Order: sequence, then structure tokens, then C-alpha cells
Amino acid sequence: MKDLKLTLYDWLGYLIPGTILLTCIYYVLKGTEFLNGFNFDQNFINGFIFFTMAYFSGHVIHSIANYTIDLFSFGGYPPKEYFIKKFQNDLNTNQIDAISMILVNKFNIKPGENKIDDLKNNYWLCYANVVEMKEDSLTQTFLNLTGFYRGSSISAILSSIILITKSFLVPDNMSFIALGIVLLISSFLLFLRTKRFK
Repeated sequence: MKDLKLTLYDWLGYLIPGTILLTCIYYVLKGTEFLNGFNFDQNFINGFIFFTMAYFSGHVIHSIANYTIDLFSFGGYPPKEYFIKKFQNDLNTNQIDAISMILVNKFNIKPGENKIDDLKNNYWLCYANVVEMKEDSLTQTFLNLTGFYRGSSISAILSSIILITKSFLVPDNMSFIALGIVLLISSFLLFLRTKRFK
């Protein structure tokens, strides 16, 4: 248990997107009967509850990202067009054969009928092995920032939907629709950053 600690990915990928969404939900529910049971004078208890809920909300947000952002051609790990370009431009037959031999010798993975499919299926195993040997790898930084942009773009779009929906239910309240539009624009900009990171 002493090795269990929050990483930068937990903060950037889960807590910040979860906090964005929960703050939006709180803003929408503030003053309603739903929140009457909460005593917001107990700062520590409420802070701990919010922190925990934000963390788990971040996981839910990333689950949504897995079924939305990953459907785009640039989405997923690695992007769908990655292998097409790699095998056409970067890897020749000898290199593919060499990587296949590494899979057999180092990882004891029996080759299938198609070597390219074997490489696709074991991409992360090979990649992690290479990164592990590089002392100056920026992989974790890349993953932290990718997680932040993925989570924040989904969180902002969900928040904008909630706020714009609320604006239709509360007449003469422009603050909901204005904040919803700001978050909608933010989600688009964050989405563009997510695409760039791929």
C-alpha cells in the first residue's frame, strides 16, 4: 500500500476533467432541493467527497472518450492510420522479420500467419520495451498531456450539454446558455489539441 500514490496522470487525466464536470453539475443543481441534504459548512468532509467523486468521474469521462474520440481516424493508441503509414514508408521486409524474431525470442510469442498483424497486436509490448530502455523518454509526459486533453474535451462537451439543456428549462437565465457556449467552444479547442497530440 505504501507504493500507492497519485501520479500526474491521475491529476491531469482524471481529477481535472472530473472537477470540471462536477463543478458544472453543482452550478446547475445549486439552490435546488437535491442539494439541501448536504451541509456545505463541513469543508473537509465535503472536500474529500468532491475529490473522490471528481476522481471517479474522470474515469467515467475517459470511458466515454474511449467510445467517442477513439472512433476517429486519429483516435486510439496508436492511431488507425499509423500502421498503414509505418509499414508503407518506414519498415521494410527485413525489419518486420527482425521485429517478429524479437517477439518470438524475447516474449515467447508464437508468430501467426500474418507478421504485420502480429506487430499490430503486440505494438504496446514492443513500444514499452523500447521506452523502458531509454532514460530520456518523454512517453509519460506525452501520455499525461494526452489524458488531460482527452478527458477535458469530453468533460467540457458534457458540461456544455448540461448547461445548454438547463438554459431551456430556466427562462430568462442567460448565464447557463452563455457558460454552455463558452464550454462548447472550449471542448472544440481541447478536441483539436487532442487530435494534434495523436
